[in-house]
Parts: sequence; structure tokens; C-alpha cells
Amino acid sequence: VSELLERDLELVGATAIEDRLQDGVPDTLKALAKGGLKLWVLTGDKQETAINIGFSCGLLDDSMKLIILNESNLTAACTALEDAIHQY
Repeated sequence: VSELLERDLELVGATAIEDRLQDGVPDTLKALAKGGLKLWVLTGDKQETAINIGFSCGLLDDSMKLIILNESNLTAACTALEDAIHQY
């Protein structure tokens, strides 16, 4: 799956958000996205919590179509992701 989406990438930074967002985080993330940075969210939180955090920090908004994958194995996850890519 990663071969399809992640090509010639260079990690330039990482951050973690725990509990309450610090002042300026939503504005900073919106500015980074507006500047062309692609932002991915990986979390160990429950799905609903992760989505709520995404909205609260400005990574997600109502204009976006969320693609949620809840597959239990690699083959099923690859199939679901390919289906989503072709759908959108």
C-alpha cells in the first residue's frame, strides 16, 4: 500500500498531540497544509477520538471526504484502500 502512496518522501518533522491542544496548534497545522505539506495522522486512539482530534486541530473540516479503513489484515486493508482510491 505504501508503495502506491508514499514515493520520494523526506521526513522533515514529527509532532505529537496529547490531551488539550496547545495554543496556536490548529492555526499552525492549517498554515502547513495551506503551504502544501501533506499531513497524515497515525494514532492509537479510538476511531471517534481520532476524528474529533482531527477536527479540533484543523486537520479535518466538513468539506473533506473521510476514508476510514477498519480492516483486520493487510490484504483486506490493501483492497479497501485501492477501492477508496478508485472511488475518489
